[in-house]
Amino acid sequence: MKFFLPHAHDASEQRKIYSELRDFLAGELGACLADQKIFRLTHRHGDEVYAIEVGKVHPLTEETVEAILHDESIGVYYLCTRTHGMVRGHPMAVGAADVESVVLFDD
Repeated sequence: MKFFLPHAHDASEQRKIYSELRDFLAGELGACLADQKIFRLTHRHGDEVYAIEVGKVHPLTEETVEAILHDESIGVYYLCTRTHGMVRGHPMAVGAADVESVVLFDD
């Protein structure tokens, strides 16, 4: 799958938004983000297993997942939606120990 951000209109806007998101997470949370662009991750939450994919609706928030990023320094994946990390608020965090699989974008 080629990298995309669901609400970006073109490649230039995608680069700008993604860069601003990374800068925000680094500044606000002190995140040390991996260079990988993550398309999908599967993780456990309690007794449930969730497949979270960029461009699809998050099953718990019912919002479109805008981006998934990995903070290697503390072993956390950040799930970003419009109200969790993109437009306002902080992203949802998933510990690496709860992640069962990760699929990267092709590029």
